[in-house]
Amino acid sequence: MASPHVTGLAALCIAGACAGMSPAQVMTKLRGDAAARPASYGFQGDPYNPITSGGPNPKTRYYGYLAYAGGY
Repeated sequence: MASPHVTGLAALCIAGACAGMSPAQVMTKLRGDAAARPASYGFQGDPYNPITSGGPNPKTRYYGYLAYAGGY
């Protein structure tokens, strides 16, 4: 369900602050803006709050930062 939201966020960025940027630059900006948010903005499973499985070989997983649309 996140892909339509991030697609809309990319469209807002391209229409404004990211006008004229390459796709790679837009992606870098969106990721950078999301990573710049404080830890309290995230969710369980983001890099600030990774999920650690139990058992004899625990694994730590995270799914990326929460996209931030406030700046567009």
